[in-house]
Amino acid sequence: CVPAGVVVTPLKHVFGQSMSEFVFGWILALERRILDRAQASIWDDTAEMGVFGKTMGILGTGSIGTALAKTAQHFGIRCRGLNSDGRLVEGFETCFKSGDHRFFDDLDYLVSVLPKTTHTENVVDTNALQRLRPSSILINIGRGNAIDDGALLTALNSGAVGAAVLDVFR
Repeated sequence: CVPAGVVVTPLKHVFGQSMSEFVFGWILALERRILDRAQASIWDDTAEMGVFGKTMGILGTGSIGTALAKTAQHFGIRCRGLNSDGRLVEGFETCFKSGDHRFFDDLDYLVSVLPKTTHTENVVDTNALQRLRPSSILINIGRGNAIDDGALLTALNSGAVGAAVLDVFR
């Protein structure tokens, strides 16, 4: 219980840079196969996937989501956002209203920065995961409740999703 007279405020506009570095560090590591190549003992001439021209969906268009979208622009990645009312936010080509599963269609990258609320429970469900590209990368830096863990495991095991980076989970 918070004592009377104590003011509790949110901490905003301080994590965008560090979260962008985390997200793009993982995307580049996975797409460029940096971890595999660092351990290789023989030459691997398999082509590396770049990120230019790909599409990122960001669940949450607040300060962190907006920072991610701004960073994505430097890499030539198109961004679409999902927020509570579908309002367009600077840095995003388009934004969808929560519950509109068209948001997930053919995404290369899906990043969740959602808070834990009753409205964000299992936003990333079987239907959402089936709409992503099979090579997609899902990254969760929000709260664990946004991802249906069983649906994600099924999608990863079946190859419907290429990889998942979970900074948080249930």
